[in-house]
Amino acid sequence: MSQPAISEDEKRVIAELTAWMRKQFGWSSEKKHLWKDDWTLIVKLHAMIETCLNGALVKELDRTSLASVIAKLDTSNPSTGKVAFAKALGGIMPKDSAVFLQKLSELRNLCVHDVRNFDFNLIDHLTQIRKEKRNDFLKACRRMVKPEHRATTCPQELLLIGAMSIMLELMVHDLRCEHRDLKRQLLHLKAERFDALDQSTPRPE
Repeated sequence: MSQPAISEDEKRVIAELTAWMRKQFGWSSEKKHLWKDDWTLIVKLHAMIETCLNGALVKELDRTSLASVIAKLDTSNPSTGKVAFAKALGGIMPKDSAVFLQKLSELRNLCVHDVRNFDFNLIDHLTQIRKEKRNDFLKACRRMVKPEHRATTCPQELLLIGAMSIMLELMVHDLRCEHRDLKRQLLHLKAERFDALDQSTPRPE
């Protein structure tokens, strides 16, 4: 199957995302293999997103003291999990991404909580589950892909593309938080300067 051509703008975004991810995870090499097998792909993608989502929630709330609390939250619980917080706070993760992450999280739990699934095969799994559940999963994944590629992209690639889309959203959120913090620092410095000028201005007797 021929892969769609990547534009120069897309190459630039991929390079920026790769650099950001390397910074987030402390990667010393670009040669990191995500797709060794389906089990590894699912577990690694989920761990990658969860790590950055933890950081995104801490930065959005601007409370580093909550980091350990947020890390202990369930990821995909629609009422009390990290996805629920991300949706409620707004600006972190759109609805389609939240639904995709819930499906990925369900797969991850299936993989890691039963030793019989160490040889997990995604195609076999989708073949064996109920049609309604399979369609819900594929629908959530395909919404993360451009319409013209949805019918020709295999489930593993759907997971990979969906995860990278979320990582891009989390990178944008990270940059937005940095911009917010810089603005606050600038306003604080301006306030300090005005206070210093005011105090140095001679007062009339």
